Amino acid sequence: MVSEVRSKLDKLIAQGLNIKNNAPSYHFTKLNEIKPAMVKEATTNARIAANEFAANAGVKVGGIRNAQQGGFIIKDVGEEYGDTKSIEKEVRLVTTIAFYLTD
Repeated sequence: MVSEVRSKLDKLIAQGLNIKNNAPSYHFTKLNEIKPAMVKEATTNARIAANEFAANAGVKVGGIRNAQQGGFIIKDVGEEYGDTKSIEKEVRLVTTIAFYLTD
């Protein structure tokens, strides 16, 4: 099969066609499916961190005072930038949550 494809490509190239084979690109398209779970996890992690700060200060964590959701960052696993070369993706959400503290 590979030799058949190669033969057909050779014929097209011989006819003067400029054929270029580009690497595939991979895009993550399911962000809306994972968004609720990511927001829930970010909120849970923020409360865990707040409880640690509060315990060290001798106070307790109350309700949420203010919350801001940052953007979702999608990148190839192991890469600092870029999100199209690898099929494996890393999705990150940055949130800022302020809690009330009580005695």
